[in-house]
Order: sequence, then C-alpha cells, then structure tokens
Amino acid sequence: MKSTYLLFTPYVSRHFGKMGEAEFKKVKNAPYFFDIDIEVLALHGDSLKIEGKEVNIDYFVYDSRVFVAECTYDLGEQLGEETISQKDKINSKLRQKIVKESGYDGDLVEEYFAVIFKKPEGSPAEFVKKNLHIFSKFMPTVDAPSSQVSYSEKDLTVVDWEGAIIITADGDYESDVELMKVGNYQLLRYRMLDAEVEKSLRLLRNRLQGGKKGALASGNKILRQAVDTQLSLLLDFDKVDQSLLLVGDWYSAKLYKAIVGEFYIEEWKNLVKEKLENLKEIDETMRQNLTFSWERLIDFVSIIGWAILLIGYFYLYVKDAGL
Repeated sequence: MKSTYLLFTPYVSRHFGKMGEAEFKKVKNAPYFFDIDIEVLALHGDSLKIEGKEVNIDYFVYDSRVFVAECTYDLGEQLGEETISQKDKINSKLRQKIVKESGYDGDLVEEYFAVIFKKPEGSPAEFVKKNLHIFSKFMPTVDAPSSQVSYSEKDLTVVDWEGAIIITADGDYESDVELMKVGNYQLLRYRMLDAEVEKSLRLLRNRLQGGKKGALASGNKILRQAVDTQLSLLLDFDKVDQSLLLVGDWYSAKLYKAIVGEFYIEEWKNLVKEKLENLKEIDETMRQNLTFSWERLIDFVSIIGWAILLIGYFYLYVKDAGL
C-alpha cells in the first residue's frame, strides 16, 4: 500500500536550482499521450524520513505560476485506523516542510492525497465494500457511483474532495495521479483568479473613495487590466479542458470529469466568470462616466468661452456708443 501526497501553492520566484522540462505520464495503456497545454518544469527532488517512513519528494512548477510537490511513501500492507492515522501525521509534517520550502506564506494552498492498493484480495468493488468503515472516515463519497471510475474489472479509482483511492492490478496508477494534479492545479488557479479579482475591486474602491485627481481614469485602467488578464487566463483553462476531453482516451476523460465534479471546478469557473462579468459592467459604466465627465468639461469651457465673447462684444458696443 502506497500513499501519494500532493501540495500546491502560488509560485514564488526564488532559486530552486536547475530546472528541467517534464511531461505528463501516459494514460493507462492507451496509445495516446497527454497533450495538455500546461508548461511543466521539474525542480530538484528530496528524500527524508518521517514517522519511520522513507518519503520521496518531487517538485514542479506549472505555467510559472503554481508550485507543486508530489510526495510518495510506503504505508505497509495492513489497512486499519492506525495506518490512516499515520498517513495523516506524515502528510501534516510534509505540509509544514513544503510550504516553508515554497516560500509562500498566504492562505491559497491546496493539498490532496491518494492511497494506492496493488492487487488486493477479491475484486476492487468487494475490497472497497469490505473496508468501507475505514474509507468512509476520510472519503465521505467513497460509495457514490459518480466518484468511481474503472479502466477494467481489475482496477478502480475513487475520487473525493480531499483524497482518492486507487486500486490497480498491474501497478499503473501514475497517470491517475497526473490528472489529480491537473485538477488541483486548476482549482488553485481559479482561487488565485478569484483573489485577484477581489484585489482589483478593493483597489478600485479605495481609489474612488479617496477622491484623488485622476481617480476615475486610474480606476478605469485598473479594471481594463484586470478584465483583460483574467479573461485570457480563463481562455487558457478552456484549452486545457478541451485537450483533456479530446485526448482520445475514454478513461482519462471519464476520470477528469469525476475530478471536476468532486473538486467543484465548474462552480469555481462560473463564480470567477460572474465576477469578471461584474467587472466588465463596472468598466463600461466607468468609461461612460469618464466620457460624460469630459463632455461636461467641454460644455463648461464652451459656456465660459461664449460668456467671454459676449462680454467682449458688449464692451465694444459700449465703447462705440461712447457711453
């Protein structure tokens, strides 16, 4: 029985040593290879002992924006509450180490785990049913059909919000973990987008409430930059979704769909899009107000000009009349 622990934070630019290109691992036995539009850079690895277990850690950077840590270790052959408790202790200590290693000190952190079983007794469904009382303690939806995906009768992957169970007969589980990494990456990126939109709104409100000269024009610039940046990132995510769903392998598409559902990725996407639409409406309103302000200024200048002209005519009239 193996365990994989994943942790994701916003990437803080710092020296991690030499970086190298990395690729997503192949999907099961399908002839198609992942063609996901995500740039993956591999950083240095690490190994240490925690709670008596040897842990191997691989670090990656996705799209120069998200720091990813993938930790693997062996949990032994006995499945029980003590084993699950040990897993939780190891993952907790790994979180402390990795967050410190990443250099990030904010709240935008995602973590996930997968417990891998190779060739358990009986069928995968029987194995899950037999140990349901243990699995249900850390995976509430373990018996939900929508969270279960099978490539064959000899394997089963169960996806939940916090973790996953992977049962495999031939030891091929890495491609499943890759999809879980992509799902967590997208979830964190949507959370990061949401935070950026909220930051733009706060900055805009402060500028306008400050009543400083040029606040309206400055606020308009902030909005335009925020909307353009966020929309381009949403388009990038749509390309990732399309590449996964059209990868040519039914299993990866089905598993990714389960991941999207359990991670509430569509809900996050819709939330961010809704906030962006609100930003766009504010942007349009501010541009109209800015245009209206310039029109009022021009009208005011015109009135003053006409008043000066009339005064000049009146002065000339009085002068010519000898009054």
